[in-house]
Amino acid sequence: MLVSPAALLHQAIPVRAKCGKPAGVSPESELAAADAVSLRIGDWYPIFNPKDTMYRFDETLLRMRYSLLELPDLGATSSLEEKYFEPVARLVHCILLSPDMEHGPLQASWANGPEGLWRSARIGFHVADPDSDMRAYRRNDHGLSQEPGSIEAGPLPSRVPAGTKMNSLVMDAIAQCRQTHAVVGIITDEIQTLILRPGYPGDTILAMQVHPTAEVSIRRLIAFFIYAETFQARLCTLDGYAPSLLWLGAQPARVPKPLPQLLLRRSHEEFDVYRMQRSRSAWGEYVIWSEIYTQEAELSGNAPWKFVPGTRLPCTQLRIFGEGGINKWKPEGRPFVPVPPDTEALVMRHFRPRDNDLHGFLTLGPTQDTSQLHHWFEITGTGSVGPEKYSQTFWGRFNGVGPLLFLKLFDERFFPLPADGWDPADPPHERFLDFNLAIDMIRREEAAYKRVEYLQGSLLPHCYGFHKACGWPVYGMLVEAISGPTLATYMRNNMKPQHEQLTDLITRLRHALRALRFAGIHQTDWHLDQILCPPNPDDPALAPDIVMIDFAFALQSWGDWEGCPLETRPRELEHALMAVGIDQEVLRSCWFPATEEEL
Repeated sequence: MLVSPAALLHQAIPVRAKCGKPAGVSPESELAAADAVSLRIGDWYPIFNPKDTMYRFDETLLRMRYSLLELPDLGATSSLEEKYFEPVARLVHCILLSPDMEHGPLQASWANGPEGLWRSARIGFHVADPDSDMRAYRRNDHGLSQEPGSIEAGPLPSRVPAGTKMNSLVMDAIAQCRQTHAVVGIITDEIQTLILRPGYPGDTILAMQVHPTAEVSIRRLIAFFIYAETFQARLCTLDGYAPSLLWLGAQPARVPKPLPQLLLRRSHEEFDVYRMQRSRSAWGEYVIWSEIYTQEAELSGNAPWKFVPGTRLPCTQLRIFGEGGINKWKPEGRPFVPVPPDTEALVMRHFRPRDNDLHGFLTLGPTQDTSQLHHWFEITGTGSVGPEKYSQTFWGRFNGVGPLLFLKLFDERFFPLPADGWDPADPPHERFLDFNLAIDMIRREEAAYKRVEYLQGSLLPHCYGFHKACGWPVYGMLVEAISGPTLATYMRNNMKPQHEQLTDLITRLRHALRALRFAGIHQTDWHLDQILCPPNPDDPALAPDIVMIDFAFALQSWGDWEGCPLETRPRELEHALMAVGIDQEVLRSCWFPATEEEL
């Protein structure tokens, strides 16, 4: 029979036959005559509090109500392991614990007391491995089992004098808790349950509670303390949830879909982001998919960082946008406002010619490759490649001939996982805001190059189109190869450029930014590797030219939002320039305020 976790913890369990007179807690009137040192009992802070604002154990059980578990068929003679430990262990492993943590199994180490007076169980992680260095996971609980009727019902006495059986039992429990580093002790006769904190050596005042098992089951107590420990150690899959269950909409981890069905997917487009934001199991499926195909690419030799000069990358779709290709919406952009003459003169002062034959074939030719020989890109050099990258870059030539080109591939198998992961405390619509699709990134590139097409060959490289590779569906773009370092590299190699050169460079960089903003293009991830510095063709000794690249995260006004934000000095780019040693006074003198047309 399948039941909810709460029903499993509240299952009525037959107990063994009662023994004679209670031998544990005696009425306070009987204890008054005893001498020697006694233990004082305090209940100023509840040890077991399922409504605690930190843990909210009752709310957790409510959230897990659809995760069904097998209800065991038990009798009075069933073992303590079968009655109390094994059901809780199933609950912990199937629902509570995060599957990606190496926490080890929940274990119980059992032992018998002298003359069979009691049985003890040490419950926790790695309890059978005392040499384990996973100390964060070894906090555990300790339980002592007495004969039924050993613990008398009713409120606890204020003192437990030495020499009484109850004092001996409590001291045994404290000693075992301290020896095993247990954080709580549980003493039960299956009718009444006493719980205590072991305290510190020398303590004579103990925090203790007693609960009838008819009201608070032993399973519920064990599950609560295990949950509290896993919560603190961040092992719990339901860690950090918000108080509103309906608002959260979170789920515990589930078994993912069968791998054959999951592995039929070939891109991020086949994952439902809306569902991933609301279902932890859907997020887990994506993580499995990503890890499997990343490893498969590495083992098969198809990882980009294993490509060497001479490698040919076949192309199956020569043109993915435009007539006959992917007809997707793109930002229309606001009406163009002509840039000021001084800006146009500076950003377009040098023009690099375009290979019109190659451009016509790749941007105006057939969409699909129907030739018998097929087409390919032959690698001659490697740029930025590796795992955890949004793009893999190479230099080479189309079909091995023609001008040197720069290839940028968007391979989703190697995209970084969203930085925020799956945080139950976040509202669903705020999860995975950095989950990117390759098709979206290449559409932003295409929109930017199309928007400022008149700047290609001067401020931007010539674009030779957007394509799709054979085999695994990887989107790519081909642009003119620019011979020159990035601005970051240029500044490192020229630690103290002449003042005139530096002023000229920063002034033209500000005009380049103005030209982009007049077109309504807003770069959202500024870094100096997005700015190339080819040598000045008139005189290499002068300050280099400026070429802007990398628009995969660039937004446009009248498409992505209504207007670029007003920034008289774009902070990210300004801070990046100061980080490479550009004097702030130079920035102030060259970085003129934004005009209304840049909004």
